[in-house]
This record gives sequence, C-alpha cells and structure tokens, in this order.
Amino acid sequence: MSISSSTSGSISSSTVFSSQVSQTGSNTASQTTTAAPVKAQDRDGNGYIDIEVDYDGGPGRHFSSLGNQGYKPLNNAQRGELEAQMSDMSADFKVRFHKKGTYATPDAEVKYGTFKKNDKRNNLIVGYPSILPNTATEVYIRSNPGNPKDEPLLAPNGVNRGGNLLARALLYSLGVPARTPEAGEPHSKGYSVHSNRSETLTGQDYKNHSISRPQIDDFDRLSAKYTSNTEGDQIYRLASLGRGLNPATMTIGDTGGHDTLDAAGDTHDQMIDLHPGARSSVGGFKGNVTLSSQTLIEDVNTGLGTNTVMPNASINTVTLGPGSNTVAYNHDWDSTPHALDTIVGFKSGIDKLDLSDLPRPTGMDMYLEGRFPLADIITVDGASYVRRWNTRGSATHRGNPDFMVRVDGIQDRDVLVTKSHTLG
Repeated sequence: MSISSSTSGSISSSTVFSSQVSQTGSNTASQTTTAAPVKAQDRDGNGYIDIEVDYDGGPGRHFSSLGNQGYKPLNNAQRGELEAQMSDMSADFKVRFHKKGTYATPDAEVKYGTFKKNDKRNNLIVGYPSILPNTATEVYIRSNPGNPKDEPLLAPNGVNRGGNLLARALLYSLGVPARTPEAGEPHSKGYSVHSNRSETLTGQDYKNHSISRPQIDDFDRLSAKYTSNTEGDQIYRLASLGRGLNPATMTIGDTGGHDTLDAAGDTHDQMIDLHPGARSSVGGFKGNVTLSSQTLIEDVNTGLGTNTVMPNASINTVTLGPGSNTVAYNHDWDSTPHALDTIVGFKSGIDKLDLSDLPRPTGMDMYLEGRFPLADIITVDGASYVRRWNTRGSATHRGNPDFMVRVDGIQDRDVLVTKSHTLG
C-alpha cells in the first residue's frame, strides 16, 4: 500500500535534531539541534524521497533505552489521521510514504508507535533519529487510556489534540525540530505546530482548534530539506477548513502553475490577501491561511459572507460570491493595462472597488474639489474598465493610466477613491 497523495515530508540520512526528540508534558521543548538542515537524499534518483513507514513491527531498537514502557502499535484511527497528514504533505513536497514492505528501495525509514509511560521524562513524544541508511528513525507518542489528557490520541482527527500530537510526531520524523538555535523557541501556534503558546499572540485565532498541519515556520524548515512540489495548476479549497474532521489551518507554498484559492460556499466573513507572505481569514477563523514568502496565487473565489480581497501583482481573476464584497488594491502595480486583473460577478450597489490605499496622487486636493477626474470608468466592446492616474491633467493628455482593472457592471458609486469619496 502506498501512502502518498497530497503532502509529504521525508527523513534525511543526516540527523538535524538531538537523539532525544521530545516535548515535555508541560509543553516545554527540551529538544536541541546539532546541525543546519541538509537536503534529504534521493538515493535512487527518481525525483522523490520515498519513505518506508512501519506502524506495527514492534518496538524499535531504541524504544527501551529511551525510557519507554508499554509499547503499542498505532491503531486504525491514528494511522488514518497520520496518513491524511502525509497525504497533505505530499502535495507540497516531492515525498512519498509507503507501508513497510511495499517499496523496494526506500530512501529512508520511520517507525511509529505509542508508549504508556516513560521512566526518564514526562514527555508526550520521544524519539531517536537515524543517521544510518536502512535504519529507521523511531518516534513514539504517549498514549495512556487512564490519563484524560491522552484520550484524544486514541481517536485523533484534524482538529483535536491527538491530531496535533501526530503532526508533531510527523515533523520530528522528518527532521523538523521544535526549535533551532537561530530561531529560538517557537513563539506561537501561528508559527509552528510545536509551539505551546497561543496563536492569538500574533493576532490570529483558530477558535480552540488544535493545530494539526505545518505552520509557516514548520513549512520553511521542510522547504530547507525537501524539494517543493509545485508543478501544475492547483486549487486550494478553503471553504471546508475547520469543518468536520478538516484542519482549521493551511500553509501554502506554491511557486508554479496557475493557482486558485477557492473559498466559495463559506458562509463566514472572509479576508483574503493574495500577496506573498500574507495571512488570510477563512471559515470563521482569523489568520488561518498563510502564503509562504515565495507563493504566488493567481485567482480567488469568495464565499457568501462580507468579504475583502486584496489582489497581488500577478494577473488575477477575482470571482465574487453572492455576499457583499470589497476588492481592495494596495499598489498601482497590482493591476495595470499590461497586467490586467478581472473582477467577475460584480454587483453594483452591493460590491465595492476600493482604491483608497493606492499612493496619493499629485493634485489629490484638486480632485476632491471636483476640478479634474482622478479615475474614471470606460466601456469598450461591452467590457467595463476602471482607470486611475497618479498625475493631474485631462484624461486625454495623461497617457496610459497607472492602474487599470476590468470590472463589468461597475458604476461610479461603487468605486472608493478615498475612504469617504466615490467616483459618483
């Protein structure tokens, strides 16, 4: 059985974390790093890091020496959640996971299991990294049915603490530690799955959902070790985030293809920022969708609530849902006559085009006095375009506009040129 689908990480033959991979019961990380991340080795040259996964082969050679007692293999629910996380990871990186014995030439091996107690430390996760080929990295998670704090691990899912523990175990097995000497301890869950500090410290809010997918610091560390998987056009479906067993958060690292953030169907108010490195709020959460600094998304579909979209410098198509939408531009270069955005489904009198954050043009005071047009709407062959200039003068003598976007059906009253002034 191949355990591969949409996201994945892998294990390098060189260790990047200490032999005691652990997180204490009080959530104080005791792990340290000993070397800078190195790229995982694709030993057979097939373009992927293929990892053999052992769920039930018994305790590994280091289980007892780590201080563990009471080994059990992962149960079906634990395997299912872990495989879902592996699948998500494979979408972002060239890593594939395979059940033990199903792949002839794996690049690395990892053994997972649980333990009932540890006589050396009160840790939730204890492991031993392999530094030798054909020797498995071992990662064990505390699972004690008598301890209420451990109960979620018996039936983990994408939103509970059990899913969070498996996410941390997966990252540990891929050589992504809780901290590095350079970065220090992760300062909030908004930055790392490993953190014990609330994401609200950074203005984000995941509504008490446990974090079960890599956050931006985790993603950056994975990127340092594994080749990104950015071929082809991707649709990132955001409307299901936090629903059912789906995780509440998503970090996107995509530098290839023509990609779409699809939030159609979400009934919550949305704030979607397409700029590289930005955070968006979808599904009733705050700041739960993060774009890596290298990610460029071309298109977006909004949902049913009151939404704000901020396009980026690529050629964007913004498809507006039935809710009330504002498309806000921050830079002139985010839509120009030569790289023209298109806003689809604009509803005059309901939706807004907000140009108030564009650079203040020469002669703004004269515009506000009604003495010359700063922006206008033209219709050519049935298509409507909003144009804006940064210099004063008549429309016939200003040359090409600095900003231009296609918005069919828009009227003067729908265009905010300042926070309190429209074209109408």
